[in-house]
Amino acid sequence: MNKVVLITGCSSGIGLATAVLLAKNNYKVYATMRDLSKKNKLEQATKQANAKLEILQLDVTDDDSVRNAIKQIIEKEGRIDILINNAAYGLRGTIENVTIEEVKQQFDTNFFGVIRVTQQVLPHMRQQKNGHIINISSVAGVRGNPYSDIYCATKFAVEAVSESMAPVLFLWNIKVTLIEPGPVATDFPGRSLKYGARLSENENPYKEVCDAMKRLLEERFKTAQKPEEIAALIKEVIETEKPHFRYQTREDGKQIADSKFKDITGDSVVEATRQQLMEWLGK
Repeated sequence: MNKVVLITGCSSGIGLATAVLLAKNNYKVYATMRDLSKKNKLEQATKQANAKLEILQLDVTDDDSVRNAIKQIIEKEGRIDILINNAAYGLRGTIENVTIEEVKQQFDTNFFGVIRVTQQVLPHMRQQKNGHIINISSVAGVRGNPYSDIYCATKFAVEAVSESMAPVLFLWNIKVTLIEPGPVATDFPGRSLKYGARLSENENPYKEVCDAMKRLLEERFKTAQKPEEIAALIKEVIETEKPHFRYQTREDGKQIADSKFKDITGDSVVEATRQQLMEWLGK
């Protein structure tokens, strides 16, 4: 029996690439997105791959939308074997640069969205006594980055809840895995990236930092991974009998995780980031 996969955020990037790859390899894929008017890119990629999948509307910030999408899948398939929580967007700015409303919106998508979908899927996985939840985190969920305060906070939260629920869900043979990409070559810096609006440019004391980080972000995305590489890793994780809890997708991500978990004081991570920031600022 082909495994049933639910993926959020499939209009582009990692979600789109993963949906197409798994569909091409005979998984029963339900690729979801908030706005179905943006499904053309996924449909074209699926056709080119000579694959078949189902596209559903699912807005991770809307309780009814989440319930309805999962209800449709269960009514048709009777099960959900794999959940890939991928929907997210970026919010740039220091803690003073962002409004409280922007913070709430960021958490609503990146963190509460994961909770909403997972809560609706888990009863079915527990009933079938099997399942795999894959949460797309980020290296920003391992180490905080200047100018990405709230985005990092959402990814840290995803990491924390994943680490907390993994040992409990093992009782029902449900696996939990984190995927931690670095920069990915998608339209994330454009369509999926927002900047805090609390301070105007003239009154922003962090302008120098913001400008430096914007330049750094542009440089980092020049060497970004292709979403197809992330999708290939996700497929490998799904097909591994005993997958790890945490996977970094690049060597620099592995180095970041290694340095983070070696120093229990956290001093080395903060100092290394501070020195890097000074270098970016030319100081």
